[in-house]
Amino acid sequence: MKRMGVIVMIAMLTALILSPAMASGVSGRIVGNRIVVTWQAGAGTCELTVRKGNWPICARRVQGGSGSVEIAIDDPTATYTLRLKAPEGSYTARVVGEKPAAAQADSPRATQPPVSVSNREDLATQVLILMNGERASRGLPELRMDPDLTRAACVRAGEIARSFSHTRPDGSAWSTVSGAAYGENIARGQNSAEKVIAAWMTSANHRENMLRASYGSVGICAYKAGNVMHWVQLFGK
Repeated sequence: MKRMGVIVMIAMLTALILSPAMASGVSGRIVGNRIVVTWQAGAGTCELTVRKGNWPICARRVQGGSGSVEIAIDDPTATYTLRLKAPEGSYTARVVGEKPAAAQADSPRATQPPVSVSNREDLATQVLILMNGERASRGLPELRMDPDLTRAACVRAGEIARSFSHTRPDGSAWSTVSGAAYGENIARGQNSAEKVIAAWMTSANHRENMLRASYGSVGICAYKAGNVMHWVQLFGK
């Protein structure tokens, strides 16, 4: 009996060595104008963020286990950073696009100058201060700036620069940008924090979001594309 037990144990150890578990993580590859992102993680809801340089271009909730998704990009030659926030931890990866071969001297190609974009963190901070002033005057606690909600707000800012709507460009609801977001305010065209706060305060739904007592956190993005300012607030518990 002892000999049989030893044989069984050896067989089990051999099987473990020959069949290791798939490592958890996230990876991606560029195919045309899309990044194909694949992951292996624990069970549960995960948050996937894709950044181009320092700017987040996508944030969405995905299911753990083995999965994949295709994400549209505007520059297949750029470098992208993937971050999968899973219940057991976070995984990151970089995807480096291939630079195109030099154009032939006798075949010039006309190009459009890129639209200048910038993330105005100074204006986002001013929005937070003014909004918390409105809350304090009504006896409400201040909202704290949440970095994850801010990243998601910057994704939404880039999206409303393309399509000004609470519906995302892929047709999904604004709330799919983050599982921690319970309310959204958007605006376009105001060139100062004072003006955008004034605009939101004169709108019943936007004012209700900013003064809701049950909210405790917020993500804010002030995004300038060309000469136009775009503003996003995402509210959390």
